[in-house]
Amino acid sequence: MSNTSIIPVVAALIQDEQGRFLLARRKSHLKNGGCWEFPGGKVEAGESPEKCLAREIREELQIRILVEKIFHVVNHRMDNFSILLLCYFCTWEAGRIRLSDHDRIAWLAPVEMRNYPLTAADREVVEELIRDDSC
Repeated sequence: MSNTSIIPVVAALIQDEQGRFLLARRKSHLKNGGCWEFPGGKVEAGESPEKCLAREIREELQIRILVEKIFHVVNHRMDNFSILLLCYFCTWEAGRIRLSDHDRIAWLAPVEMRNYPLTAADREVVEELIRDDSC
């Protein structure tokens, strides 16, 4: 039996009018620096995943979102822990994007994301988006 801890993390799948999704590139000095990801973050104790996601997007991108339905869950094992990534479809409600933890954003179709250096867990989400025909 393993004592691997599980860290719950949330990610926002925000689409534009053309059906492309928002990806953000982590600043080089941060963990996973230079990698592209769906924005989000760690769920704090006592916080619901939906409230966490709205908070994280407000902090990281300075925009307000409506967290809608969950799309996909990824359990990604690392050496000493696992990340439980909860990905939600979200709607951009208000605000203008201003970056804090990221240095670039891109709006991409899921198949285009294969050409970007993604975090391992986000790669799994991209493949699920490609398989899903409702996007």
